[in-house]
Amino acid sequence: MTYATLLDSLFELESKHVGEHADAETNGEANGATAKPGEEDIRRLFKALSQTDEDRAPAERASRLAILELESRLRKTGKASGDFIRLLTEYWERFSLKPVVVEDLVDFVKALEGEERAQWDAFVNAIPEDVVSTRLS
Repeated sequence: MTYATLLDSLFELESKHVGEHADAETNGEANGATAKPGEEDIRRLFKALSQTDEDRAPAERASRLAILELESRLRKTGKASGDFIRLLTEYWERFSLKPVVVEDLVDFVKALEGEERAQWDAFVNAIPEDVVSTRLS
């Protein structure tokens, strides 16, 4: 299962009303409420996967992209953590030597507006030009 599949499932569940997904397992409560993961559960899962990657496979980008994608989707629903710029800059700092970093971030950066866009632009403009040209060539 990819992180995108997990996120698609989460957001599909979030969009349904209780009772619409009757085939879901119950959480054992007397009222028969269904157990479904929330955004904090998914944040914790992706953070744990990211930490595992940090320890075992530091070059692995998928778990960190999953965190960015989760935050991007949550921003559209008004449930963002407020850490999006920090997450973007950490991703850049971690993977900027990989040619794919720009492709990884372009859709996230295009969605930035206002103060967040200004913060991102300030971050990018502070990168020495010799570093950027070396990494992008």
